[in-house]
Amino acid sequence: MVNTNNTSRFCSSELLKARVLARLRDNSGSPVSGEQLSMDCAVSRTAIWKAVHELIQDGYTIAAEKNGYRYIETGADYLFPAEFQESAASIHYTALTASTMDSARTLALKGAVEGTIVIAEEQSAGKGRKNRRWISTKGSLLFTMILRPGVSLLNHYQYTLLCQLALAEALAKYCKTSRIEIKWPNDILIKKDMIKRLVQMIFV
Repeated sequence: MVNTNNTSRFCSSELLKARVLARLRDNSGSPVSGEQLSMDCAVSRTAIWKAVHELIQDGYTIAAEKNGYRYIETGADYLFPAEFQESAASIHYTALTASTMDSARTLALKGAVEGTIVIAEEQSAGKGRKNRRWISTKGSLLFTMILRPGVSLLNHYQYTLLCQLALAEALAKYCKTSRIEIKWPNDILIKKDMIKRLVQMIFV
């Protein structure tokens, strides 16, 4: 079971960054003092300073001013753990990986809990069905979630179907003018264009 000091520090660091980011965004462009952030997050001001500087290194625009830290919205679209707020500790982000499935498999073998997600901006050896090469350019949404369903292998396909249905319903909610279609076994189409392919890897 994964419960090392390094893992605990990673989880605490990412969760703190998520909370600091959310607090700064909630303040609508006005500064928040380090003292106030330390009180809100129940950590030291030094920990806040470190979290802010790590967010800046990640690419967020945060100005350090006399009255505190001010978040500046740039419209950038990030996939960093801090974007997932209270779920940040479950996110493992990397800019480039061979395959998120391979990375998730490695974490699963080390005892990563169900719900752990591996996200990448790009894959150099992405995998499709039947181990076919999957082109994974930057700008795609590339991730793998670890599930430990405890069901018979004969029923594993149900999870792919459930994921398809859930994603199709979510897309239908936000893309009301488009027709959402499910193409079994693992594609979702909007206006006949594929926007998502679900690939399942089983490890016993």
